[in-house]
Amino acid sequence: MIEMPKEVLKQFVNPYMNNQMFLHAKETYEYLNKITEENFISDHVCLASKTLERFYKGFLLEAMEYTSYVPPLDNHHNLPITETSHNLLKLRHEIQTNFPEVIPKAAFSEERNITNKLRKYTEAYKSASYDDFYEYSDLRKILSFMEEEVKYITEFLEKDNPFEDYQIGD
Repeated sequence: MIEMPKEVLKQFVNPYMNNQMFLHAKETYEYLNKITEENFISDHVCLASKTLERFYKGFLLEAMEYTSYVPPLDNHHNLPITETSHNLLKLRHEIQTNFPEVIPKAAFSEERNITNKLRKYTEAYKSASYDDFYEYSDLRKILSFMEEEVKYITEFLEKDNPFEDYQIGD
């Protein structure tokens, strides 16, 4: 894989959103928001789930660069979850646990609702590619949820020195 130079990335994004995960996520998010019911295919749901994963991983990669944060290892691959995991719930939980200012905790019932959504979206990543068929409304639901999540992440990263208070492990 060819890495895009950081100088090029910085031309397109916030200095705290300068990794390839964010660039891919941003471009794909813009593309997905242009999908209409007429040109929708089930794989767009898979792509939306993957895009949310990239936003979460992009944040964690930035956290690794600006703090002493070290992601946990994936149990199956013995590699950091930023390299292997497609589990949206695990990635979001990692952000909420280590950077609670980014994605606020909701009321218990809403958190359970979000947990169920993320499990469905993680499953959609796999099943939309192989055996399940999704509707345009499924895509709109994921994009609506993603819009909120991206807003939280973006607002946090647009602060001056957003990671200043997060020197994990020190």
